[in-house]
Amino acid sequence: MLRKSQSHISALESEISDLRDEIDIFIARGESPIIRDDDGSLPSVISIRNVTSIAHSLHSSNVHRDNYQNEYTDVLEFRVAQGNFRTLLDGRYSRLRGTAFVRYGESRSGTSTLRFEIDGRVITPSHAMDRATRPIDIDIDLEHGNEFSIFVERTGSRPEIYFADFRFYP
Repeated sequence: MLRKSQSHISALESEISDLRDEIDIFIARGESPIIRDDDGSLPSVISIRNVTSIAHSLHSSNVHRDNYQNEYTDVLEFRVAQGNFRTLLDGRYSRLRGTAFVRYGESRSGTSTLRFEIDGRVITPSHAMDRATRPIDIDIDLEHGNEFSIFVERTGSRPEIYFADFRFYP
């Protein structure tokens, strides 16, 4: 039993040494070390539905087709007129990708506004979306922020904005 424990301790010390060497290499290059999950593994791509929101949350939607008849599988929506999603990134993710769209058959006139922020700063131009707006491919660099937010502003009879296949990437 003692030998097995000593062997395990030795393996852990070796792994710690390797990680320190890896960090030193990144620091020497002026780069950030590779972020790892709590178990030491590399983080994986994760759906926005699986990220903890510190504000309103997005909900699953039964809408799966946009106003240009494109089909999606993983679709979310806000169920309130003024929706927002806010999460802490903690350095785990470098990008957010997905598609924002208006549902097929939308008849309401007016415009809804979609905005993304990192640490309170608007990071892309706001997107005004109406019933004729083409789906918008979203690709946002998250590397230098901690708090990420999505805001949707709708008033009155405005179309809802849906979020398809939104994923955080390591």
